[in-house]
Amino acid sequence: LQLDDLDLQILDLLIKDCRTPYLEIARICHVSGGTIHVRMKKMEDFLAAEGCSTIKILHNNHYRYGEYGICGTRGWVNMPGETQDEKVLKREVQRLETSIKSALAEGLKPIVFLHYPPIFATNFNYDILEILYRYNISDCYYGHIHGRSAHDLCIKNTYDGINFHLIAGDYLQFIPEKIL
Repeated sequence: LQLDDLDLQILDLLIKDCRTPYLEIARICHVSGGTIHVRMKKMEDFLAAEGCSTIKILHNNHYRYGEYGICGTRGWVNMPGETQDEKVLKREVQRLETSIKSALAEGLKPIVFLHYPPIFATNFNYDILEILYRYNISDCYYGHIHGRSAHDLCIKNTYDGINFHLIAGDYLQFIPEKIL
């Protein structure tokens, strides 16, 4: 794979924030959104050609696994009154909904993966939870929470009809957990 300056700029932006929208990347790079999609497809094709077929880029989409649609986004913490946080949260909610809708459009059962937990201790991210409820999501997997004292503050069972699964590496003692 030959990476040119544009490819490297795209990768640099994604390393800084892997959930940067393609149109935002296009704006920063002064190219069209279609150009970004073509470049991302080139990178995905390269990974597949090199035998890395299990690495997928989840970005406003889903991936089929049998009858399931693997959906998700980074999510966000709920910090009321913080303008920048509200902007990021709104974007993450839209991405999650887009991902879930893409799975449903193919008749798949969505399973959601988030980086940030929608519930932590007494903090509830109602914007993310609303999407989970609206689409009757039964399983939500999340990470981000590290350390035994923090693990104890996590929802790791069924809450309000949703099965929440903490899958942070240290919580699982770095032993992969079978999902399906």
